[in-house]
Amino acid sequence: MHYRRLALTLLSSASLISCVAWPMPVSGPTDRFQVTLTPTTQSVGTQDALSVHLKVTNTSSAVQSYPSKTCSWDDDWTVNGFAGREARACSGNMSITVTLAPGESDEHTLTVFPGALIGPVTYQLGFKPKGDTKTYWSNVEAIWVNPLQQATR
Repeated sequence: MHYRRLALTLLSSASLISCVAWPMPVSGPTDRFQVTLTPTTQSVGTQDALSVHLKVTNTSSAVQSYPSKTCSWDDDWTVNGFAGREARACSGNMSITVTLAPGESDEHTLTVFPGALIGPVTYQLGFKPKGDTKTYWSNVEAIWVNPLQQATR
């Protein structure tokens, strides 16, 4: 498994803060999937939810498929760096097969929570389809968790 160190500099309203994150796993260039994580904001309060856009792209030259569920699709995802994720109401959680032609993507939005974390936080998500032995890791993102920020939910 490949690892990388992420050094980042975050700008707070009052001061410049630097931090170095622990090594996080990285998916390699020969993987069948590439996972892309896009946050919706760069700052949240400790009681806020953060929505992240997730995209799984078939980077191989062949059609790829994997089993999933219509509601509990996020069971195949691991959150590195956050306390938890939002449970969703569902009626009729059915098994499906996601099939992606080369270059095609499957996209979802997941809500995660920082919990007791404060300050600069780096995070990423891993996608491991049922039956697969490999976890495909997203890019690493950073967010500022401000305990004084007013909750928005």
